[in-house]
Amino acid sequence: YEKEGKPSELSNVDIFVSTVDPTKEPPLITANTVLSILAVDYPVDKVACYVSDDGAAMLTFESLSETSEFARRWSIQHLSGKGEQ
Repeated sequence: YEKEGKPSELSNVDIFVSTVDPTKEPPLITANTVLSILAVDYPVDKVACYVSDDGAAMLTFESLSETSEFARRWSIQHLSGKGEQ
């Protein structure tokens, strides 16, 4: 579906991750799930990941905030070629 010089014909994909209680669903598991979704071999502009925290836990919010910062730094580093050292 991706041919050189032509626009991608792949569909947009939205992925929802839901969580409620950080004591029953450790934030590390949620963070790893989100990172796995973001690392999928699919065009970046066609993948969206949403997290719904029905428990509104500050621990989950803080861990996902750190996860997003890590993902941002990792993608910048690896897309710029600096990650291959």
